[in-house]
Amino acid sequence: MIQEVPGLLQPVADPAWCIEVEGFDPSREGDVESWFTVGNGRVGLRGSLEEGTPESSPALFVAGIFGRTGKEIWTLEPLPGPELTRLVFSIDGETLDLAQGEIVEGRRILDMRRGILFRTWRQRVRPDDEELTFSSARFASLADRALVVMRADARIGDRPVTLAEAIPVPPPGGPVETIETSGDADRATGVIRGR
Repeated sequence: MIQEVPGLLQPVADPAWCIEVEGFDPSREGDVESWFTVGNGRVGLRGSLEEGTPESSPALFVAGIFGRTGKEIWTLEPLPGPELTRLVFSIDGETLDLAQGEIVEGRRILDMRRGILFRTWRQRVRPDDEELTFSSARFASLADRALVVMRADARIGDRPVTLAEAIPVPPPGGPVETIETSGDADRATGVIRGR
């Protein structure tokens, strides 16, 4: 069972430990995602936006997993794993397009002291609707290097926002041993443990 840890899902108060980027600049997104990568020496997750953008390059990398990337010149390169952080926002069965609307607030903070990436986002998705409020936190565990965790919450006013229809289950015998999820319609916590 996933348990709450009081105070864990807030960045450390000392700004010297934090890297912060406000807003969204498509021309810098590749750099920002690299800066906000969280990893533990075995697994690394790029700091990409959960909803993805055309400028985004979300990826999970596992140390020692290499292969061909399909380029003309044959080289071994780190192979990306599944997009574990990808979320699809919907309300009342309608998918929300976060590329539309007015951004009210957007902030990503990497807490370097604890190795947790935080994101807060407020956006008016449709002119006649209340604001979408979204927050997330993700990290790669140092205590168990096969473990990555992401937690996300979203609401529009007092209505819950569905974040994903389901977390895809990997095939048996693959690199993922277990997936544990908890939450309700507007909050999802996922823990993925590798072999």
